[in-house]
Amino acid sequence: MDDNLWILGIVQSLFLGAMYTFVFLWTPALDATGEDVPYGLVFAIFMVMISLGSAIFKRVSQHVENIPYWLFGGSAVLMAVTMTNIGNPMTTFVSFILFEVMCGIMFPTFGSLRATYIPNEHRTVVMNLYRIPLNAFVVIVLLNKKNMSLQVAFGVCCAALVASGILWRYFKPETKVSDGKEYTKGTVDEEEEFGLIEEELESDVSESESEEMF
Repeated sequence: MDDNLWILGIVQSLFLGAMYTFVFLWTPALDATGEDVPYGLVFAIFMVMISLGSAIFKRVSQHVENIPYWLFGGSAVLMAVTMTNIGNPMTTFVSFILFEVMCGIMFPTFGSLRATYIPNEHRTVVMNLYRIPLNAFVVIVLLNKKNMSLQVAFGVCCAALVASGILWRYFKPETKVSDGKEYTKGTVDEEEEFGLIEEELESDVSESESEEMF
C-alpha cells in the first residue's frame, strides 16, 4: 500500500460516502420544497444524468488523473448550493441532477484509476479494504441523521468532498505496468477490471481441478 493507493481509497470512500448519503437525503430535501414531487420521473432523470456523465468521461478520459479535481470541486459546490437553498425547488433539483452527472463521471474515472494503479495480484484485497472507510462513513452519518438537519447533513457531504479535493493534490500520477502490460491511462473501465478478476479466479479453479485429478 503506497501513498497513491491510500489516497485513491480514501478519496473514493469520501465521494461514495457523500453519494450514498445523498441517496437517503434527496427525497426529504425535495419534500421540504412543499411541492408535489413526481419521484418516479425525478429518479428516471437522475439515471439519464448518470449516463450523460459516463458519456462525458469518454471525451476527457485521457486526463483521467486530473478529472477528480473537477469532480470533487464541482460536487462540493453543488452540495453547498443545496445546503443553502433547502426549500427552493428549482435550485435544489438542478443541483441534484448536476451532482448525478458528477456521479456518472466518477464511476468510470475511478474504475480506470483502480485498474491502472492497483496491482493485479492484490486487487481483490485492496478493493475490499476500500469498502471499510466507505461503510463507516455512511453508517456514522445515517446513525446521526435524526440529530442533524438537512443543511447539516449536506454540509457533511460538502466537507467530505472538499477533503477529497485536498487529498488528491498529493496523488502522484505514474504509468502502471503489471504482468508485462503497460496500462494506458483512461482506457480501462470497471467491466474490464472485474473481467480480469474473473479470469484469474477461473484460472485458479482450473488449476486446482487439474491437481485433484492427478
